[in-house]
Amino acid sequence: MIEVISLRYGTAFKKAFRDPEVFTAFVRDATGVSLDITEVQQEYSYKETIGRVKVEYDLFAEDAKHRTIVELQHIRDDDTFERFLYYHIIALIDQVHGHQRYAFDRDVITLVVLTRDIRDKRWQFDWAEVNFDVHNVQGTALGIFNHRLVFVNARRVSATTPAALRPWLEMVEDSLDGQVDEERFPNGLLQRVIQRIRVDRVDPEEAMRLKDEATWEVAKADARADGERKGRADGLAEGRADGLADGLAEGERKGRTMAMKDAARRLVDAGHSPEDAARLLGITVEDLQEP
Repeated sequence: MIEVISLRYGTAFKKAFRDPEVFTAFVRDATGVSLDITEVQQEYSYKETIGRVKVEYDLFAEDAKHRTIVELQHIRDDDTFERFLYYHIIALIDQVHGHQRYAFDRDVITLVVLTRDIRDKRWQFDWAEVNFDVHNVQGTALGIFNHRLVFVNARRVSATTPAALRPWLEMVEDSLDGQVDEERFPNGLLQRVIQRIRVDRVDPEEAMRLKDEATWEVAKADARADGERKGRADGLAEGRADGLADGLAEGERKGRTMAMKDAARRLVDAGHSPEDAARLLGITVEDLQEP
């Protein structure tokens, strides 16, 4: 066993998977798509904001045929699936520069790696896909679009997990407690990932980013827990015999908002800017300034 930085942290994940060979093999084994890339960009964003939200991708690469995005998600957010669908769509919209030509020169492949299980049993999966192709009434894909949004969950590896993908997810899952049994993963590229996330190979700048990530993770988890507690209390206080469910839902919403504000203020106290704290916790700067 060796000590590693958990791959639930974006700093460690991006450090390991930005290697073009690792990135290419992981995308291939998760999606079946073969890439021809020489560079992977980290924290990539478009020069101009598209839509109403500035998008920043964890890892981003392009070749002549594909625009490929890899995202890591650990914190359980209510809008996880909607957010990554939005990221995926923006990568399509950016390719259209005028009404004269509505064409996508590259297929968009978005791969989202989840490292926390999902409570809702409907969404408990090891591999799932949104396929953007056109299907006829018989359900046959017509091969018009090859854009794909794929989710994989390291916490749900099972016998149904695609064989090529399984060792990648098992390695991610094994790292989540800060230790990896390197003998389980003899593959050269998996060994390369493990070596890159070893604790004894973290430089001071990476250590600072990891500290910030850990602070954010704790703050956001605390905010969610506080919100749920306050929400239940508010819901019970406001609910009536004929509307308790509505009271609980509204109370939880109010409680989460209040807790997010508290968590954002703690981040500001720890040295983050109000803008960064608000963005990380999913509120506005104006919300942060409210009592």
